[in-house]
Amino acid sequence: MAAYEDKPLLQSVDVLYAGEEIKEHLSIFRLAALNAFVLVYGALVASMGVIILPKEMERMFEAQHAIYLGIFVGLAGFSQLVCPLAGFFSDRCTLSWGRR
Repeated sequence: MAAYEDKPLLQSVDVLYAGEEIKEHLSIFRLAALNAFVLVYGALVASMGVIILPKEMERMFEAQHAIYLGIFVGLAGFSQLVCPLAGFFSDRCTLSWGRR
């Protein structure tokens, strides 16, 4: 594991092919192409809480849309805390069913 710590990130990818390790260098274009989907998906998800969710709360709850918007945003924040905690406890699971 110490051999991998000295390597800079995102310059190359080690590929194991037929028992032989081959180093594949990634170009800037290839890295941009690999991350293009994530950029668009992140922009879409970020717009949900800023644009779409307030409009939906106004449509669904006309009188108290601000209160329900706060409730939905609070639930979204709480749900983001649940996944890391579940992973933490799952990684330390010692039951006979095993780990994830």
